[in-house]
Amino acid sequence: MKKYCYIILVLSIFLISCKHQCEYELKYDNEFHYKECSCGSIIEEEKHEYSNEIIKEPTCTEEGINKNKCKICNYEFNENIDKIAHNYELKYNDEMHYKKCSCGSVIEEEKHEYSKEIIKEPTCTEEGINKNKCKICNYEFNENIDKIDHNYELKYNDEMHYKKCSCGSIIEEENHTYEWIIDINSTDLEDGYMHEQCINCNSKKNENTIIEKKCTLEQVKDEELINKLFEYNYYYQYSLWENPPYRLLWDGELNKDNYYDGYYVEEGDRVFFTYLIEYQQKDEGYYLLYLNKDLAKEYREIVKGYSEQFTDFSNLCFSYYNKYIIIDGKYSYCHYRESGSLESIKVLKAKTLDEVKLYLDDYQLVFCAESKKAIIKENLSTGEIINNEMTIFKRCFIEFDKNGKNPICSDYENITNSYLIKKVEKQFDYEGLRIEINYKDYEEAKYDCFPKKRSHEEMVGFISAEITNINGTDYVILPKYDLLLSIDLLLENSKLNYDNDVFGSHKGEFLDAYFQDYNKAIILHYNLALYEYDKVKEIIKENK
Repeated sequence: MKKYCYIILVLSIFLISCKHQCEYELKYDNEFHYKECSCGSIIEEEKHEYSNEIIKEPTCTEEGINKNKCKICNYEFNENIDKIAHNYELKYNDEMHYKKCSCGSVIEEEKHEYSKEIIKEPTCTEEGINKNKCKICNYEFNENIDKIDHNYELKYNDEMHYKKCSCGSIIEEENHTYEWIIDINSTDLEDGYMHEQCINCNSKKNENTIIEKKCTLEQVKDEELINKLFEYNYYYQYSLWENPPYRLLWDGELNKDNYYDGYYVEEGDRVFFTYLIEYQQKDEGYYLLYLNKDLAKEYREIVKGYSEQFTDFSNLCFSYYNKYIIIDGKYSYCHYRESGSLESIKVLKAKTLDEVKLYLDDYQLVFCAESKKAIIKENLSTGEIINNEMTIFKRCFIEFDKNGKNPICSDYENITNSYLIKKVEKQFDYEGLRIEINYKDYEEAKYDCFPKKRSHEEMVGFISAEITNINGTDYVILPKYDLLLSIDLLLENSKLNYDNDVFGSHKGEFLDAYFQDYNKAIILHYNLALYEYDKVKEIIKENK
């Protein structure tokens, strides 16, 4: 500033002392431009007015250069431009990611942080693929995933077992080794079941192989037969008349007053019909009725005091009631009376007595019956040919030892009315032809009990006459002489009541049919005789 003032002072002195025409020249320094005369006179002094021109761009490593040039004068000068900031870009390699400037400057170096994505699942035959991708940068790479182990499952066919993977790989092939497996154990009455199964796999063969029941008895399934055994009527068994009214064989009426079971029968109507029946030999074996043990025990307590509870037990022919080891039907009779149900009942058939068991599983033997075949050949009252075969049952008494073993047919020592039982057995054992009365529906019967059913409790029992063959001719064995009355039954003037009058109004016809006396046997109080069968048959038929 002092310099400036000095210049002005000099110029002023010069102008005052040197009055001339100034010629100005444009000059400048680093701050101003101005016009100056050689005399030192300065005019139009002004600060520079710059225009800028970048002649070197700045970078992140070097400053730039800006040229400042005055727009009025030629004064110019350069000034530096600050470095610019680094321009970092995210970069990565196999190991890490970082930020890098184009100048080469690197910052924020870090190892990759991966997320994993399985893009191909491994199997037991192929490796899988796992894509690893950095969570920060886009670097990614795939790596193989090891194969997984085979998933073997046990398989088998008819011949062998093996382990097989879903891929088809097979290992450990071996032939089956079988052993028997019991599914259901057999019992006395029920078959069991078993099968063979491989000890190493579930292969099975021979499934539902039957383990035979321990009891070899045949199971009876015929419902009609079972019902007949179950409904066996003990009242009829031992009601044989001491003096049977033989005249019913040809008359067919119940009594002279024409009453039948309390109902009036029109005169001429036949109540009974006479049949020709052929009895065959006894069948082999025994029909056995088993009752649930608990029920049998319950009935055992009942029959011990039968006289106080069931007065009609006295009409039956059972063993002493505390002798439960004798099988005579008393418990089946109780069951029939109490429930009338076949539930809790098993019916079997034994071929021999040795096969008969007192107990089978939860059942006790309560009834035994023998059987035989009989053929109803002809209805002699009507002349119709029938030829119907039927099975007839007779109660059999079986006695076991105190251990419930060693069955034998009872000798009846412990049985009331044993003489009647022996009588029935004798008639049941008969083989051959016999004429006897019965109802019309008897012709179609499939089963019956022995002896035959009577009309009702106080009337007719089993009425029959045997037929024998002598020299090719059939004869009916019938009474001839009443030993008690000392009367020839064929005499027309004999004085007989209805029951004793065997031949009734047919005495003359039977006298004609008479062949000879038959001295081999006496029935009740009668002497017997032989009568020609053909003539007796005509008497029966004519009286229809």
